[in-house]
Amino acid sequence: MTNDPDLNGFLQTESALSVFARNIQIQRDQLEIKIAHSISSKIMPIIEELRQEKIPEKCLIKLNIIATYLSELVPWANSADVAIMTLSSAESRVAALIKHGFSTTNIARLLHISEHTVKSHRRAIRKKLGIWNSKIDLSSYLSSAPLPDLDPNGAVVKKLGEENGYPTTGGESARPD
Repeated sequence: MTNDPDLNGFLQTESALSVFARNIQIQRDQLEIKIAHSISSKIMPIIEELRQEKIPEKCLIKLNIIATYLSELVPWANSADVAIMTLSSAESRVAALIKHGFSTTNIARLLHISEHTVKSHRRAIRKKLGIWNSKIDLSSYLSSAPLPDLDPNGAVVKKLGEENGYPTTGGESARPD
């Protein structure tokens, strides 16, 4: 902080607005995923059922147009993005930390849970995301996932190697699967 109260006020306001903007973006991303999930898991199956019915050709054409419009609403959504919405809150916290390269040991320490519990969450995350191949790096896979960039205390998580980050210690692997 400086001795200038106006500058201090400006810096605090700028910091608050930055956090606010980041939270809005997280909420926006989560809403987009929720919409994509609803379209893919609720609306599209009904459309597929209707396509199998004996309906007039004119209605089938309109149904196909509706399906196309719905797909265009969320063209970015892939099954992994939608699957993220199925993670429990505990799995989401673990996934957010994995995304930033935290080791199982460090995640257990930060969340005050056992390493066995972290490994169980890792398995559940892999299962829900459809990652059956253990050779696929979960951290890399999650790097593009719309997960919050926050630690369990709500602070912004810095990537490994950044000042004040949470690097793994010694020879720990960031991926102990």
